[in-house]
Amino acid sequence: MKNLIKEFIASNIFYTMPCVFFLLIVRNALEKYCFQRIAICCGLTHKNNKIYRFNRSCWHLFYYLMAVMHTAIVLHDKPWMKDDAHFWTFHEHRMTTDVWFLVVLNLSYFFSLIIKLLTTKIRKDFAENMVHHIIAILLIFQAIFMNLYHVASFTILILFPSDIFLELAKILIYLKYDIPSKVCFVLFSIVWVIMRLILYPMWIVYPSMLYSYEIVGPILYYINVIVFGSLMVLYLFWTYKIYLMDKRLIFEKILEDYRSDDDDYDAKFNKNR
Repeated sequence: MKNLIKEFIASNIFYTMPCVFFLLIVRNALEKYCFQRIAICCGLTHKNNKIYRFNRSCWHLFYYLMAVMHTAIVLHDKPWMKDDAHFWTFHEHRMTTDVWFLVVLNLSYFFSLIIKLLTTKIRKDFAENMVHHIIAILLIFQAIFMNLYHVASFTILILFPSDIFLELAKILIYLKYDIPSKVCFVLFSIVWVIMRLILYPMWIVYPSMLYSYEIVGPILYYINVIVFGSLMVLYLFWTYKIYLMDKRLIFEKILEDYRSDDDDYDAKFNKNR
């Protein structure tokens, strides 16, 4: 079993790493030659890392939009998207090239995010982001190992839409579009709660817990429980942060990116280096 898992991880890493470097190259190119020029044209400066943060949000928005559209195109004709009973059969699914590439590409995306976190300035939300990315990678590996490519790909349609509204709201904050940014953040809050706290546990987490024990055995099953549990705790933590921002938006009419690298944090970071 151990040798099987090692071979499985090695074979998937072999295909994933080239995609990771491809995504990093594309990201750096877009940030340098596209997003940064847009930021400068809109009057942003390097003060308080505004251009850096704008570039980062533009990249995330670009990727999430492309990922959701790519996933919708790939999955629209799959039979298990129309049959609930067929969706959670573990060994009846024939893994197609388009679904395999979709899952590997998103696995590569989370690896690229970890590399970026480790190679750029430490952010306020470094710890929770690192935990989230590691959990996402573990869940994707588990889905591949259990022949649940279809579940991993469908998860993209549940989790990524809320991030589209979040990144768009952050971009509008940086550009000082007050009303549009608030509208986007309210939409983000609604989509976040529906998708991550209702549909994701109901459609993915609970069925996975229900059916996976007999497939993977007790050890991997309880690891699975810990990973899913950690992810839901993280989602609840972020939901609390979103609630605080919504509360401030309603009562103080202020919307800020709570994860931004403000001046005080920059000074503290530079002092500790």
